[in-house]
Amino acid sequence: MNTFLQKVFGVNWTTNIPATGFSACATLETFDLLPESYKKYALAFCAFMIAAGLFAAKSANVSNSSHPSDAKIIS
Repeated sequence: MNTFLQKVFGVNWTTNIPATGFSACATLETFDLLPESYKKYALAFCAFMIAAGLFAAKSANVSNSSHPSDAKIIS
C-alpha cells in the first residue's frame, strides 16, 4: 500500500494526502461550487484535513539532509 501511495502522492504521502483534500475542499468553496446545504460539511472536512496534515507532519522526523542528526540547542 505504501508503494502505491508513494507513487501517486510522492515520498511525503502522509502530508500530501491531507493537503490534496484541503486543496480540493478550498477550491470548491472558493469558486462556490457546492450547494449551500454542503458548506458546513466542507468546512468541517477542510478543518479535519488541516489537522490531519499537521499531525502527519509532526508524527515523523523527516529531513532532506544526507546526514540527518538530532536537533541541537544553539547558544
